[in-house]
Amino acid sequence: MTIDLFLVVVGLLGLVVAALSEQLRRLPVSEPLLALVAGCLLGPEVAGLLDLALLTEEPGAMHDGARILLAVSVMAVALRFPAGVAWRHRRPVAVLLLLAMPAMALLSGVVAWWSLGVPLAAAALLGAAVAPTDPVLASSVVSGRLAERDLPDRDRELLSLESGFNDGLALPLVLAALAVAGATSASSALLESVWQVVGAVALGAVLGWAGARALRAGERHGATAHGPALLLTLLLRRVPVLLALARPLRLRLRDALYLGWFGPVGVSALFYLTLEAERMSVPPTVLAAGSLVVVASTVVHGLTAAPGRAAYRRAAQG
Repeated sequence: MTIDLFLVVVGLLGLVVAALSEQLRRLPVSEPLLALVAGCLLGPEVAGLLDLALLTEEPGAMHDGARILLAVSVMAVALRFPAGVAWRHRRPVAVLLLLAMPAMALLSGVVAWWSLGVPLAAAALLGAAVAPTDPVLASSVVSGRLAERDLPDRDRELLSLESGFNDGLALPLVLAALAVAGATSASSALLESVWQVVGAVALGAVLGWAGARALRAGERHGATAHGPALLLTLLLRRVPVLLALARPLRLRLRDALYLGWFGPVGVSALFYLTLEAERMSVPPTVLAAGSLVVVASTVVHGLTAAPGRAAYRRAAQG
């Protein structure tokens, strides 16, 4: 299968999901999990319509696809909340970005080094790639009428804002891991981090302003509608960090547990894994383990999203 046909299939699936979004949200599983199941059914083991070898033979194509999906997802998070909401949560978001995310990268790297037996440099690459919270999967957890009914606004806003910010701000962690692995120098990694982050913030401010103006214009004319807004690694990557930071984040135990569990790994991990593959010869174990974490996160968080909301509602009412 050519990359063009692959993109056509993915695009058609996206249109189907968009058209049936309201019905899909009533199901006890998440939309990303349904997309994963569709991919398995269309893949080489069942229907044979999708040749996944294309993605391993052309990591650049997968990287560019992840870049586009990540950009759209982050923009969706930015447009979901007014600027005042982000400013109101600036302190807890800063704690999540500056303390929680490096801690999650460290814990994930330690688990990878211990469980996979890879060198420390390779473990650092994997830990940095899976550290950020994915905005696509996080959106399915905190948006929609059921999430608005069962979860407090602060928890939903924090998880959305964190997933929007840390996908881009994880780049310095990935570049630092590449420097540890010998793919670049420390000074080059630092310079690229500053340039990429500052440049992205400046460009994002312009594009965000333009996108917000276009969205408001569409709403005035009725052209848009409000949208529904590795198993051990998943357990140790985030929950202990959020529990340890519960006090500075002003989270109750049930909020820390919920936000600690529902910090899924997704397209951002694939973006950074393919970035590492382009920069250096990443061990196959790292790519395989990273992909497995993404699949496991999609399945586990997709199956536990509805029960998790219900459990939170019962704890809050009790």
